[in-house]
Amino acid sequence: MIVLSGALLGAITFFQELQDANRKSEQSAAIYLKASVSQAARMIDYLFRNEEEGDQVVALVSQLGANQDYLSVLLFNDKNVVISASDYSLLGRSVETTVAAPLVPIFSSTRRMLQGTVQLSSDRSQLIAVYPTLLKALPNELRSSRVGVLFVDYSLAKSRSLAFQQALRRALLFNALLVILGLCIWIFFHSAVTNRIRKLIKASYALGAGELKVRSELGGSDELAQISAAFDQMAEKMEQNAAFLQRQVKRELILREITERILTVLELKRIFQVAVNEMLPYLNVDRVAVYQFDQDSRCRQGEFVAEAVQAGTAALLSMSIEETCFSSTLVARYLKGRHQIINNVATAALNPCYRDLLHRLGIQSNLVVPLICGSRLWGLLCVHHCKAPRSWTDEDIQVVSHLARKLSIAIQQADLFTKLEAELQEKKLAEESLRRTNDELALINEELARSTRLKDQFLANMSHELRTPLNGILGMAESMQESIYGEISPTQRKALGEIESSGAHLLDLINDILDITKIEAGKLEVQLEPVFISALCQSCITTIHPMAQAKAITLSSDVQPDLPACLLDERLIRQVLINLLSNAVKFTPIAGTVRLQARTILEREGEAPHGTLHIRVQDSGIGIDAKDHDQIFKPFVQVESGLSRQFAGTGLGLSIVKRIVQAHGGNIVLKSALGKGSCFNIYIPVELYAEAESRISLPERIEAEGSSQDSYSEIDQPQILLAEDSRVNRLIYSRYLTAKGYQVNQVGNGQEAIDFLRHQVPNLLILDMSMPIVDGFEVMRVVRASDKPELAAMPIIVLTALAMKGDREKCMEAGATEYLAKPVKLHQLDVSVRTILAAALKS
Repeated sequence: MIVLSGALLGAITFFQELQDANRKSEQSAAIYLKASVSQAARMIDYLFRNEEEGDQVVALVSQLGANQDYLSVLLFNDKNVVISASDYSLLGRSVETTVAAPLVPIFSSTRRMLQGTVQLSSDRSQLIAVYPTLLKALPNELRSSRVGVLFVDYSLAKSRSLAFQQALRRALLFNALLVILGLCIWIFFHSAVTNRIRKLIKASYALGAGELKVRSELGGSDELAQISAAFDQMAEKMEQNAAFLQRQVKRELILREITERILTVLELKRIFQVAVNEMLPYLNVDRVAVYQFDQDSRCRQGEFVAEAVQAGTAALLSMSIEETCFSSTLVARYLKGRHQIINNVATAALNPCYRDLLHRLGIQSNLVVPLICGSRLWGLLCVHHCKAPRSWTDEDIQVVSHLARKLSIAIQQADLFTKLEAELQEKKLAEESLRRTNDELALINEELARSTRLKDQFLANMSHELRTPLNGILGMAESMQESIYGEISPTQRKALGEIESSGAHLLDLINDILDITKIEAGKLEVQLEPVFISALCQSCITTIHPMAQAKAITLSSDVQPDLPACLLDERLIRQVLINLLSNAVKFTPIAGTVRLQARTILEREGEAPHGTLHIRVQDSGIGIDAKDHDQIFKPFVQVESGLSRQFAGTGLGLSIVKRIVQAHGGNIVLKSALGKGSCFNIYIPVELYAEAESRISLPERIEAEGSSQDSYSEIDQPQILLAEDSRVNRLIYSRYLTAKGYQVNQVGNGQEAIDFLRHQVPNLLILDMSMPIVDGFEVMRVVRASDKPELAAMPIIVLTALAMKGDREKCMEAGATEYLAKPVKLHQLDVSVRTILAAALKS
């Protein structure tokens, strides 16, 4: 290492010497070049001033160029053209073609300042001298105004070589001296230091291998001896620490064993026994025991519940101790977590009662740590030394305290487990009770579901059974009014009108009861579809118009122009409008007014497709007192003051209206006062559609537009098959349609209809859905699946008493062209037949 260091130091010294020699040679060469070139420039100036011949100038330049260190000597005129050179091939050349080309800017400053300069090249291998000289004066000049430039390129190679040799000699001499000095130092250290260091290193390796008793034991008073003493102290400390760590590891193993038992065993006595068994040899004491207080005795009585003792020491297990020595002061100290440490019972300052107790138990040294569970003193962890007094160390106290904390956790865990078992048992009983309750509820729910199904079936059957005879009553009355059975007198016509009015009222009552029943059962389903509000309003106005006309009431509408289609349930909103308009007409005196308004309110100006649909029904009727505004929306509630006696009704209409509006996410607001009419405002949030197909049924569209289509007349007596199980309804429909110019064939059940259609295909099928043998759904399935194109495409009008929620959609999906619920007005049936036949003829 010393030799390497000396070599490195010699190399560094050599390079420093070389740099100094080069710098000095550069300075000497620069001084020499400056003197020689400036003298040559003055001589050239002199020759030109004395009008000497140019040969002398050439000779001077050649003499300068003869020096081997002068690489190039050039004399330029004021135009930077070579007029003399050490190399004759350069005569007459411009400066740009010579080695002096990069120095043109320096030429200019030299001529301007008339002062020469010497510079070192960028690679430090050459010196360049540039000096001004006055050229020969022109004939008309007293003194020459032209300034030439003498350029000399001087090589430093020879100077650098000489400097290198000098630096090398000095460096070699220095390195030789350094090597000799290193060898002397190595011999000294080897004889005086190395052997002792090797002994110290050997001791270090032995210590590192685990031999903690090894020592270096180097003599002397030098620094190495001090290091050896420090090493021996470190080894001794490490030996002490190792012994301490072994005890600590043993303690941690014991505590870990106890902790694992706490986590895996819930029986306290087993945990206590493991703890005292492990602690007895570790602490090297005569007894380790766990004492439990009787909580009912206020910590004045208890017994030892776990114990580990050395051979020859009396056992205290299960010994009951009932003494008054445990004063309330001592118990309070224990509750604060304080320990009792007695190194010698005989000399300690103790209560005589307590000292006598310890003597009876044969205890000479006592270490007691409390076992606290929550806020109560559960017991004590006792460590006894019985053969002789003992001074308890901090380590002893720490270990016992740590063990006491672990045992306290085990006690709390056992208490929690006991409580948890009780809670689990209680929970199990509660779950069993809940299971029985759930089973009972399941039976109740099953019975309720069965009752609901029976109720729905009953409502459907009642709807069918009520609508079928009602259809016959209303149909017969309408047929007689249209003179289908011959001319009638005005008195008879008036009586038939009363029959029709009563039947229509009964139909409204049936519909209201069915609707409110479905709503109360939570079966009101909203099926959203794009609906044109303007067409819907016009259709409702057309429906209510005869009722208003009978009372000379002015019925009008104000619908926003270009009202976009809204996403609504068309059937339900139609029911809302019909109920409100019919109520308005019913409670408006003769010659009053009823007005329907509709418009949309955009959420933000210009934003779509969300907005609010605002519908208003306003009348000039009798009005409603403010105290009754909330009551009229309740089912079966009518406003008093004689209204229920003057006007017929069930009190369900407005309740149904409110439920339908709320099902759409909207609300209804009433403004009314007695004698000032009523105004119902409906607000429903909707999605708006700029373009959508109107879903109003064909006959309603025809009535709304007030048009009639007679294109079916191109068919000579269109043939209609009427499939209806009710004899009365067959009689009414067949006679009415025959009077309207149709050829009607009748069948009484679905099988007869299928048999008829196998032989001939009518222009239209009017089909009841509830028929014996084969129902209407099976008939439509056979028709639509037929391999006869004309039969599969035959239009079908479903005329049925199935008017419950979803019946229309079910019939349309099965293949119906149009759906009419009984009872149906014969005029409406006629409009539907004509419309469908006209559409079929066009297609």
